[in-house]
Amino acid sequence: MNIERFNIWGRDNEGYVDLQNHKYYYIKDHLGSVRVVVNESNNIVSAQDYDMWGSIMEGRSFDSYKGKYKFNGKERDKESNYDYFGARYYDARIGRWFTTDPSFEKSFGWSFYKAFFDNPIKFSDPNGEFEFPKTKGYEKFSNYLEHTVIELTKNKVIMKELKDLTGLSKQQIQEKFEFGSGPKIEIIDYEHTKKGQFDPKKPNVISINKKIIDAFELSFGKDTEIIQFLIGVTLLHEFVHYGRNKSNINSNEKGPEAEYGFIFEERVYGRTINNYDQAEEYLQEHKRNKDKK
Repeated sequence: MNIERFNIWGRDNEGYVDLQNHKYYYIKDHLGSVRVVVNESNNIVSAQDYDMWGSIMEGRSFDSYKGKYKFNGKERDKESNYDYFGARYYDARIGRWFTTDPSFEKSFGWSFYKAFFDNPIKFSDPNGEFEFPKTKGYEKFSNYLEHTVIELTKNKVIMKELKDLTGLSKQQIQEKFEFGSGPKIEIIDYEHTKKGQFDPKKPNVISINKKIIDAFELSFGKDTEIIQFLIGVTLLHEFVHYGRNKSNINSNEKGPEAEYGFIFEERVYGRTINNYDQAEEYLQEHKRNKDKK
């Protein structure tokens, strides 16, 4: 076995260095598929276009054999032509996996061999397990879910209340906040007063108001911080309902006291946070209290 190259890692696999110390960089599309490889002089080394399932299109490639990483940024085996997603292998020629989905119980009604919910333009699959929508136009939100939302579980107060209200363990909660795991996030165009929703009839889905996400995508500076905080509160609120459902903790209580998402907010933040103004007010108070200490 001979080493041919060393991968360059940043937020993802960004390129490689060969044994002569020449550097090569990947240019990817919104799904993370490698479309072009360039060298240090910005000359194209290889390139390819894919059909919707990841198979290289006839007459739409240039020295494609030189690149190891293809569709969704996964390594394509030269002999079998299969893409390795970590949990299982995928054949782009037929748009199917060769083993069942390890998370098939989250997707009842679908074939266990299906790929990308039969919509590979909208969905990607980080490791061959549960899919997450990386819709064009929501790059900032996707980045937040992939790299930032997990930080919420490092807050001791948040973790304590999540464990208490959902019945899930710390490890279970952390696993469900990892990108590519846990509930699927849907963006729904609700009325302004509604942050999000968990529906027991769709037990593996948490929805969030499209108006909040649209504002987040267009925000900058202080607004980004405030809206990101509101998104975090919303996801945690709905996760409480999701977690209680997972643990089969069902309340027959009626009225506001049965809204465990709001109970979580009251315990963690001392209030409920339902909109931009309330999120801004809380962050300002939190900063003032922090400065006094």
